[in-house]
Amino acid sequence: MNFSLLNPYFLIGLGAVLLPVIAHLISKKSGTKKRFAALTFLLASQGETARRSKIKDLFLLLLRSLIIVLLVIVFAKPAVFSFTTLGVHDAGSIAFIIDNSFSMGYNDNFGRAKNKAKELIESLPDGSFATVLPLVQNGKSKLGITQDKRKMKRDLKSIELSNSYTDNERRIEEAFGVLQSTPNQRKEVLFFTDLQKNGWTNEDIRRDWLRLIDVSKAEVSYNNAVTDLNTKETEELITCDVAVTNFQDKESRDILASIFINDNELNGFFQVEPGATRQKQFSYHRSQIPAGEVISRVEITPDNLNVDNKRYFVLPREQGLRVLVVDGDPREIARLSESFYINGALETLSELLSLNLHLKDNDSFLSEDLDNYDVIFMANVGDITPNKSEEIKKFVKNGGTLIIFLGNRIRSNLYNKLLYDVLPAEIGSTIEGEFTLVPENLYPDLVKNKDRLQGVKVNTMYTLIPAEKSHIIVSASNKYPFMIKNDVAKGTVILFASTADLSWNNLSLSPLYLPIIKKLFDLPASKKSLDRNILIGDEITIEMGDDLDEVTVLDPLRKKYKINRENTKFLNTFVPGIYRVESEGKILYSFAVNIDPVESNLEKISTNSYSPPDHSESRRTKVFKEIWLYFLWAALALFVTESLFRTRTVNSFLTLLG
Repeated sequence: MNFSLLNPYFLIGLGAVLLPVIAHLISKKSGTKKRFAALTFLLASQGETARRSKIKDLFLLLLRSLIIVLLVIVFAKPAVFSFTTLGVHDAGSIAFIIDNSFSMGYNDNFGRAKNKAKELIESLPDGSFATVLPLVQNGKSKLGITQDKRKMKRDLKSIELSNSYTDNERRIEEAFGVLQSTPNQRKEVLFFTDLQKNGWTNEDIRRDWLRLIDVSKAEVSYNNAVTDLNTKETEELITCDVAVTNFQDKESRDILASIFINDNELNGFFQVEPGATRQKQFSYHRSQIPAGEVISRVEITPDNLNVDNKRYFVLPREQGLRVLVVDGDPREIARLSESFYINGALETLSELLSLNLHLKDNDSFLSEDLDNYDVIFMANVGDITPNKSEEIKKFVKNGGTLIIFLGNRIRSNLYNKLLYDVLPAEIGSTIEGEFTLVPENLYPDLVKNKDRLQGVKVNTMYTLIPAEKSHIIVSASNKYPFMIKNDVAKGTVILFASTADLSWNNLSLSPLYLPIIKKLFDLPASKKSLDRNILIGDEITIEMGDDLDEVTVLDPLRKKYKINRENTKFLNTFVPGIYRVESEGKILYSFAVNIDPVESNLEKISTNSYSPPDHSESRRTKVFKEIWLYFLWAALALFVTESLFRTRTVNSFLTLLG
């Protein structure tokens, strides 16, 4: 132990053991003995009881003496010691850097690094300054100096294995810079690592003040990893291309790979030569996968480093543009309906474009969820409620395209009032005449077909007064806009001054009708595609609709992060897996975060690149470990025993034994 038995304070403390002995002696009754014949029989019957009482008193005396001895030892702070050749011999300033890159998870190298660092912290001589840091920062670690060994060990305990890697040289230079503020002349950085080559930019990493401590036991590392996963969709299949790499000098045989797409499982085996990468394709029929985004992951046979045996991928599934046509004036004779020519054009275009078509009447439209669509045609829709107008504006601002054909059922004052902030023009009154159409110069495709466009005849139309920042696509010969566009937030609104059927014009019979409708799908109509696959530590922008002020990101560990409109950058991508973006419990979309497989290569730096410490010249240094806490627990246990021994229960037990 690290305290001397001849220490005067320790000897004085042990003297306290005499206190219970003295108390025991004083408590003994003394006096002149006289015999009474009448009491002789009574005393004989109490002999056994007296003997038991003496045994109890002696046992209590022993317990109380041991309690005092243990308490004296506790205050003496005893410690046991061992010897190490890596100890710090003289007071100095030390930076302990623990390699917590994910490769350190191999065969518990990380645990060995922390244990070795703890030993050296305990061996620090008085007057030493130190800082304990992880190699890969997690946003919480700070560069700070302390002389408190307990704080050093707390900082060491708080370091966790990361899922990333970092610039080793930059980190050790930062740590060494912090040591410059300390008064000790000797300053040193101790780097506990597996000596993996990744993370070093220069071949020669030698520094006078740097000591690399290899915790990998100089063993040969064997590792396989999933290094890539790509998912794509065709007309009939969803395919996943999986790449597995063998980071070792012998062949890896029969590596089982299990791939899941939305929990539909397929299995396959890989045979990978030394240092090689092999790919395999897994295919699912589209009918097997429900509508919506595709979430896939692959897992291979476990090995000594499991974090790189999984990989995740999210595919925003192409479902085609979801198109809603609202017929405000349906007829029994289909060709007289407002939607007849729109549907005909869209069915033709569906051979070129991926379109999902839906037809509703005015009443059904009022209860329809517009979030299910990308493009909406409103043809002579007369009834619009305030609630539906808010939904329409939300739809446009979130990236949808709205095409409005006017007609005899619409009320211009209602449209102007409810949709004023998205309409490209104020709607006036109807005018009649014989008008032709004139393309604007901003649209060269229509200018080339000017003659054909002028062949379109319009006999009735609304006067449109363009809004600020709107763009006229086609004008009528009366100088009023016939087709006008407005970009609102992420969406687009197209307004036609006349009907979609033949009652007010013959546009739908023109050869230009189909190209014009197709042009609507070439405008900014669909919602923005999101980046769904990133690496650990990458920043991602969280997309949210204009109607949302806040969303929640749920990471794979079920930890929640609030993202608001003022700052949509998400930085907490520290855990591999699938992240969910939610609003009020509803999943908006998902994205995948994966490790960078470059860290999966466990190749070590060459011994010529650094100077390992010469242990032959190192002195053997004592490393102390305090054990006073064990004596404290023993004292408490004896105190409880002493208390129980004095209870009636124990007395009764002794009586039974007698």
